[in-house]
Amino acid sequence: MIITVILFYLSLCNSFLFKNKISPDTAQLIKYNLGNSILNKIKNNIKNDTSEFSIDDKKVIKIAPGGLNGYYMMGICTYIKEHYDLDNYIFSGASAGAWNSLYMCYKGNTTTFYNNILNLNFENVTSILEIQHLLKNNIMKKFSEEDFDLNRLFIGVTIFDKWGFQNTIFSKFTSLEDAVECCIASSHIPLITGGFFNIYKNFYAFDGGFSVNPYIKKNETMFIKYNMWSKKRTCPLDIISYNITEYNFTQSFINGYNDSKNNKQILDKYLI
Repeated sequence: MIITVILFYLSLCNSFLFKNKISPDTAQLIKYNLGNSILNKIKNNIKNDTSEFSIDDKKVIKIAPGGLNGYYMMGICTYIKEHYDLDNYIFSGASAGAWNSLYMCYKGNTTTFYNNILNLNFENVTSILEIQHLLKNNIMKKFSEEDFDLNRLFIGVTIFDKWGFQNTIFSKFTSLEDAVECCIASSHIPLITGGFFNIYKNFYAFDGGFSVNPYIKKNETMFIKYNMWSKKRTCPLDIISYNITEYNFTQSFINGYNDSKNNKQILDKYLI
């Protein structure tokens, strides 16, 4: 029933946009409003149960969604990776937190990884989906499965199956590409991030952040959030946080790193 409603919204949107001469800004606003309507319908119909995992001997760092603030959180993650022993940690995230969880599983030099990401050309990018495909192509070209410990990665995705919308945690990835595709699935908001549907493992997949608790069922040692240090450094987690116009990716990363450095005494309490 819910999928039927969503399909109706999408059909209506396409019909309106193609049959009416409206400005690009107005078209984008319509898409955002429709996307938010779909988002709310999904949120109100999710079953938030998740499966248990055998992780009793591990500590957990959970990483929240954040839209484009994910680059700020990448700065936080970089500081943590460079200054703390994370060998006994696993990483659980959704949406932007999924991408950063994948980064936390990277076994190589942090500078190599984040430079590859920050040096991408985002100048002509018009949607979050385009950014994600740039990330995927770059990661698949520059890195291999052996560069990551994918056994430590847990990604929350909202899926639609015969029982309705489900909060699902994916792990045991078969390849680096499988993990990256799961990050894309975990970040998909219809129309808002770009595109209508995303299919992952034969499921309709939506942003893991739609769910109340898209993480593994274990108390975390640390919870990385986009506003954990200073709200002034980030944009609110609403539709604005998906607007890529004039967004400074590198500066956001630097802010996250420096804010973490300035709060090292707090990190020490949790991670030492």
